[in-house]
Amino acid sequence: MAGSRFDNPYVTESPCAEMPNQEESMSCSAACPRKLLLNASVDKPESEIRNAANFHPAFGIDPFDLAGALDLFHPNRKYLGGCVNPQANQTLDGLVLSLTSTGPWIANLHLPGMHSVIVIRIERDIIHLLDPWGMTGPGSGCGTSATIFMDEFLRRWQPNLHAVFEK
Repeated sequence: MAGSRFDNPYVTESPCAEMPNQEESMSCSAACPRKLLLNASVDKPESEIRNAANFHPAFGIDPFDLAGALDLFHPNRKYLGGCVNPQANQTLDGLVLSLTSTGPWIANLHLPGMHSVIVIRIERDIIHLLDPWGMTGPGSGCGTSATIFMDEFLRRWQPNLHAVFEK
């Protein structure tokens, strides 16, 4: 997250007009589903997503509640949210590849606090993602497009493996 109080793990980062900028310091978990809904031509304000997903200003949104809000608003997709675990004989990289193969998904990373981003695609050992923080935080006008090395992503995702993804 550029311009934030956290260390920035990204290899590259630039403003992205297509990614909504989160409106509050803890509302990244509402801005990410807003982008997934916009991809489906559903324009819900972040405030409506926060209300439907039981947003807490100090803690954000639980992945289970976030999946429920996406189910409520998305016209033709259903989502699961929570802690994901690799299948037998599956590595964490394999789990990320598997989740990404179904389309964009939301990951909660430790930066060091929890922060939601959208994983878009993977190229070799680089993950492409969208970050709602923006270049200077809420009020930046838009989120960012960023890349992060797979091993760094796993290090920051591994403590909880929280995700919201399509069923």
